[in-house]
Parts: sequence; C-alpha cells; structure tokens
Amino acid sequence: MRLSTSIAILCAALGCDPADDATEVVLVVDSDLATPDELDAIQVTVTDPLGNTMSSRADLGVGEARLPRTVGILNDTQRLGPYTVDVRAVKNSAIIVRRRAVFSFERDRIRRLRINLLRACGGVVCSGEQTCLDDGSCGSTAVSLDDWTGSVAPLMSYDGDASMSDAGMDGDL
Repeated sequence: MRLSTSIAILCAALGCDPADDATEVVLVVDSDLATPDELDAIQVTVTDPLGNTMSSRADLGVGEARLPRTVGILNDTQRLGPYTVDVRAVKNSAIIVRRRAVFSFERDRIRRLRINLLRACGGVVCSGEQTCLDDGSCGSTAVSLDDWTGSVAPLMSYDGDASMSDAGMDGDL
C-alpha cells in the first residue's frame, strides 16, 4: 500500500501504476524467519519530520500473501525528510526482531528501501540512533535508497551486504 506523508492511504504498491513524477519510497520487507512458525505478523510505523505517525500490520500465514511485502510511502508534502520507519517481526504479539531506518525522499523519484527482518537480529537491542544490521551488530539507522525497478527479489537472492539500503499503510502491507 502507499502511505502518503500526510498520513493517508492511496493504494497497493504493486497494484498501482505510479505517476512519473511521484515522490515515493517503496518499502520492501522480507525475513529469513519461517512463517507462521517463527513470525506471524509484520508491524510498520512511519514517522514524518513533524512527528506524525502512521502504522500498519500485515498478518502472515496460511491464506495470506507471502513475503516479501511492499508498501509505497507517497510524499505529497514539501518536507522531504527525515522520515523514520520502524519495522517489527511479531510472533504471538511479541516483537521478535526490530529494525529502524531513517531516510529522505527525492523529489519526483520513486526509490526503494529494503528492510530484512533477520534471525541474526532476534533479541538484539540497539541504543539511541542505532538499529540492528544484517550481521546482528548495531549500526546507524541512516540509509541510502535504491532505484525502484518495479520488481522485488526474495530474501533467498539477497546479497547480504550488511546494509539496509537494499531493502504502510492501512491495515495490510
């Protein structure tokens, strides 16, 4: 889905034909945790530069769409950043993995932010402006965005470069 930075939902990221001049970030969320045995939901919260938040939850399991999931975050304001995205892997309402990223939009560009909820980050608590990285260590939440190509590679082909730069919202991701 798309989350407008004015906190309104527009449409499913993969089901929309975004305008050529869209200012958008497509959030791609994947995991190496087994669904639904180790992971039964994903929760995402996006916070804009003014502190406004929007949250979404996607249930995972039998009859639900598989990972990876995508959410288009559409910016219809003049504020390009910074925005914070907080993504949580959940099992039975308990947070199993949490990762955060801070990014800025690029005007009239559709960019991609990939966040992988990895087993290596299970139980890792990072302080301040840090988040768990792909290797399970703590590092900066600041990320670079990639070009959105319109397709999503599953985690199995993820190159594991220890950054989240390769990597809601109204109910479902």
